[in-house]
Amino acid sequence: MKSSLRTRSTRALTAGALSVALLTGGTAAAFAAASPSPSPKMSRGSMTRPEAPKQQAAPPKRTTTSIMVKVDKPSVKPGQSVVFTEHTKGLAVGSTLRLQRLNGTKWVTVKTTTVKKGGVYTFNVKLTNKGTQKFRVSRGTTVSPNVTVTVK
Repeated sequence: MKSSLRTRSTRALTAGALSVALLTGGTAAAFAAASPSPSPKMSRGSMTRPEAPKQQAAPPKRTTTSIMVKVDKPSVKPGQSVVFTEHTKGLAVGSTLRLQRLNGTKWVTVKTTTVKKGGVYTFNVKLTNKGTQKFRVSRGTTVSPNVTVTVK
């Protein structure tokens, strides 16, 4: 009977000690986690409000620009004209656009024009060299998809 009484009392003491430890630890953690509330600043004997945190300025809005292009005739004879038209998005009226042709590995400017009201533009180009030619329209780093014209 002695061993069972000793076992029960040991269990009771252990359970009590663990309960006290958990309560104490939980209270300490609660106090440690609580952030102190801002206290008013004293200034020459008068109470002033604490300074509000400064808000960060919103980043500037990025305007997306794009240029689309289409050709009126995908295939022409030497000496015939081709009209490149379409529209732009995000470019101001009067912005300069360049029609460029791929010459080997470099893009060479063929003609320039300006953006009209509504974002539209037009290039009229006479093509004389036979073969397949790739064109694009550009404004700075904004470029249109390539279009191909075949001169037969």
